Amino acid sequence: MNRVRLFSATALTLALTTAVHAETVFTDSFESGDMSATNSHGFNWGSNNRTSVVTEQGVVYSNGEKDVSIPSGRDWEPKHGDHSLRFRYASGKYMSEQRFDLGRHYDDLWLSYWIRV
Repeated sequence: MNRVRLFSATALTLALTTAVHAETVFTDSFESGDMSATNSHGFNWGSNNRTSVVTEQGVVYSNGEKDVSIPSGRDWEPKHGDHSLRFRYASGKYMSEQRFDLGRHYDDLWLSYWIRV
């Protein structure tokens, strides 16, 4: 019974210490209207590959500043703020991607994002 308590106490301690050492590495709301956001470790967005920074009115950035109106019938309303990252799925294509460089190695990494279909 004492071994079970010791194991439980050790597991709880490890779980709590792991959570304490978590840090947010990078976050981007795209409110800059481009892909220029970085962090102290050198995070860098790659080139846009069927992605763009958009507002409700249209495309504002895709490998450089753009001014392209939203096609009729589309809803590009962002969840928060005025900008969002749009992934464009061209006709007959099954994927779209946005690459990035974290700037350094991480043993573990958790990603979080919001998606609307």
